[in-house]
Amino acid sequence: MKIRVNPATGEVYGQCVPNHNRHTLCRVFSDHVQTLPPDATLHYITDNLTTHYHDDLCQTVAQLSGVPCPALENGQQRRQWLASEDKRIVIHFIPFHASWLNLIEIWFGILKSKCLKYGHFFSVEQLCNDILAFIGTWNECFAHPFSWSYTGEGLHAKALRRFCQLLAIETDQMDCRFLKSQLLLMSNIAENYIELIPSADWLQLLHLAVQKEDYITNIIETDTGPLRQKTARQAYQRFLQVVINRPQLLANTG
Repeated sequence: MKIRVNPATGEVYGQCVPNHNRHTLCRVFSDHVQTLPPDATLHYITDNLTTHYHDDLCQTVAQLSGVPCPALENGQQRRQWLASEDKRIVIHFIPFHASWLNLIEIWFGILKSKCLKYGHFFSVEQLCNDILAFIGTWNECFAHPFSWSYTGEGLHAKALRRFCQLLAIETDQMDCRFLKSQLLLMSNIAENYIELIPSADWLQLLHLAVQKEDYITNIIETDTGPLRQKTARQAYQRFLQVVINRPQLLANTG
């Protein structure tokens, strides 16, 4: 499912698609752009999924904007170019670890509660038809501007406690990719938001990180992807340096 939500009106543009790889993204993105005035400046807001700043999307944005695509060597350069305002189409990326700003997730919650939760679908085709019918009904009868009221207060401590819970039970659902993201998140909290974390929660994380060292290491070393292993090891080393080996951080917690 590929969705575009206009935050100013709440109207939704969506397509049911078999996957969300870069080729599908570029096709759906092009389809949506072509529904809009050809001389309009277009601003898109997206999360940080790697396909959202892949070279293919850069090439697509350049073509649709009528500008050449420069040589972009890495993800940071591609993100910067996509966000630059010297072209017709501008891509804005929400901050990392700021999920409450993701309007798509908010609308997916509406779709789930109003359309999917109590539905019975006997084929993929029926599911797609019902979703598209709901989008049509939403746009005609219920679409409205969205405004955020949540400030993110308490989110950092909540994220830390959630990671502690997953470590404590040694969940089977913790794969290498998710573990890496959690380790990076904990390191980011330690470096930038430690004053928002109660000392009891931080002590719990330190205790569990040491106690569950074998569990963490096993997730990384048993992964079958060499690149995933490499980036997860790097995230773990950063976690050890920033979180575990800096007990003085406790003096800064609440």
